[in-house]
Amino acid sequence: YAGLLWTAEHAQDLGIDLTQISVAGVSAGGGLAAATALMARDRDGPKLQGQLLVCPMLDDRDQTLSTLQYADIGTWNRQSNQVGWTALLGSKRIGIEQPFFDTASHIIILFGNVAFNLIPLCSSASCRQAA
Repeated sequence: YAGLLWTAEHAQDLGIDLTQISVAGVSAGGGLAAATALMARDRDGPKLQGQLLVCPMLDDRDQTLSTLQYADIGTWNRQSNQVGWTALLGSKRIGIEQPFFDTASHIIILFGNVAFNLIPLCSSASCRQAA
């Protein structure tokens, strides 16, 4: 989130259009991007154009259908996912006690399906223009 604030603060110097800022991330970075977007929303931070989350780590509970289906398949399986979440959250891994933005899924639990309705990837007008 600090990086987003810095970027917005220095947007003019960097030649960045403040109305076009998005966040993106892959895997753990996807979880960080989602948390950054939620923090920007909740702290009245920079307005984001969108977010691109590729294979994001959003849920530490390991109870999704895909987590159960890929328990022993592939390079990133259920065990790998558990190791990743434990590395981030330590002994607080399962439960609602995590720092508020560590896992986007806990925000969904507390406030409904906000992560998926938080920021559209493109507005209706820009989606029509792109089509």
